[in-house]
Amino acid sequence: GEYRFPLFKKEGVQGVIFTDIGRVSNNYGTELLKYLQINGGAGIRYFFNKDIMLRMDIGGSKEGMQMRANLGHAF
Repeated sequence: GEYRFPLFKKEGVQGVIFTDIGRVSNNYGTELLKYLQINGGAGIRYFFNKDIMLRMDIGGSKEGMQMRANLGHAF
């Protein structure tokens, strides 16, 4: 899940908080519901226009923290 909210009065700048829960596995089945991991973080979105966005996020879990920056949406 992701929640975006306006930052400052300048249009096109948003803050974001996010969280995720799941598991990565090579197999599909009920085993995917065991040993779920949760993570979360915060970030900033700057929209140059409706199609181009700069995103910077910092996220963490019990395994550690990482910071990412890129142009465009995650998907």
